[in-house]
Amino acid sequence: RAAENAHFVLPITTFAEQEGTFLNAQGRVQRFWQGLQPPQGARPAWLVLGALAVALEGRGEAAPQTAAQAFARVARDTEALSEMTYETLGTAGALVAEGAPA
Repeated sequence: RAAENAHFVLPITTFAEQEGTFLNAQGRVQRFWQGLQPPQGARPAWLVLGALAVALEGRGEAAPQTAAQAFARVARDTEALSEMTYETLGTAGALVAEGAPA
């Protein structure tokens, strides 16, 4: 009902319905994996926001199509993550370099 008054509706999935990464309070970047099927039409936030960023920036880049591509884009533009890859995070994650701005 609330969406009827919205200018934009961005149906994104919850954390349990997608895969991705997060930075915890101890400065560790960790991966998480999809546990539930999302409702029809819902998309991961990284997919929706990635497409929106590409449209607004106009760099001519394609929007990320996977969580790994989305992480690579963020790592490329974030000094604290620049040495990390989605694959090397593995199941244990990785600490952000001490003193690096996250």
